[in-house]
Amino acid sequence: MIDYIYYKTYRYFYKAQKQNDGAVIAMIIFSCFLGLNILTVFTFLEGFQIIRLIELTKTKVIILAILLYLLCAIIFLRKRRYLIIEQRFKDESNSKKIRGTIMVGFYFVLSFVLFVISSIVRYNLIHIEK
Repeated sequence: MIDYIYYKTYRYFYKAQKQNDGAVIAMIIFSCFLGLNILTVFTFLEGFQIIRLIELTKTKVIILAILLYLLCAIIFLRKRRYLIIEQRFKDESNSKKIRGTIMVGFYFVLSFVLFVISSIVRYNLIHIEK
């Protein structure tokens, strides 16, 4: 599933840019949303006091973003793996392309919406207690 999300993101930016920059841009977008998902999980857990998260500072978020970026670079760019992923999915039928595009779009929208909801829940639960 991770490969497919990356592939659809890569193809979108490859078509838009008409250059190989699509692989790097897709990796940046993918790592940002991966980070958003991680922060969403921790924010929900902290909001419901399941875990006590260390206080997030701008520096810690930047470090997380850099680590995710490097991890995605190792996974997708090393040995041009993004081309192998492209070969694997390039011959999918039109109906699968449409369904895949909708699913990946849903993933991005849902990731963002859940992050916003988790932030609101965390904020309300923490400030109601005080």
